[in-house]
Amino acid sequence: MSLLTRKNIAFPIPVIAKGFELFAKERPCGIMLCSVHLPLVKVAIRYLVENGYAPKAAIAGAHHQITAVALWGSTQTIPAIATGPTVLIKMRTILLEGATMVVLVDGAYGESISPNTFLLANQLNADIVFFLAELLPGGTIEVSFYESCVARSGLVANEACKQQVKELEEYAKRIVCNYHKN
Repeated sequence: MSLLTRKNIAFPIPVIAKGFELFAKERPCGIMLCSVHLPLVKVAIRYLVENGYAPKAAIAGAHHQITAVALWGSTQTIPAIATGPTVLIKMRTILLEGATMVVLVDGAYGESISPNTFLLANQLNADIVFFLAELLPGGTIEVSFYESCVARSGLVANEACKQQVKELEEYAKRIVCNYHKN
């Protein structure tokens, strides 16, 4: 899928979605759309774009010299912001506009989750929505969007951040376990 996308060749991907209705809600403080490096997560972003909800930007590792993030099976892209010393300032600006940021909060598959994204979202009162993708037995990809259960719970930012990291780790662990079963 990655090679065809890099060659700018669009192709269909059978997708079903859960939680897309979350994006109909007013979100004046922006959305931090978070996941981890798992197979197929870009399919979830493609689903959003194809259904009229394009995130303003995505964070891309500084080791990549890219200005846009490709969406598997699509010729569309979303703008990228490289990680670095000013990335949180750029993310803050976008969230204060009420827009959506896409962040994979681990450095690579299996690495630990960085709390910085969650701390920023909590400080700005931005909503945190997790996104995941999973290959189902019939070949369809299920993309899921979950609002953080910790959001707006009245916890101080550091404690909320710890719980949000744990929450995403649990979602990701479920998907990895399902991959190993199949």
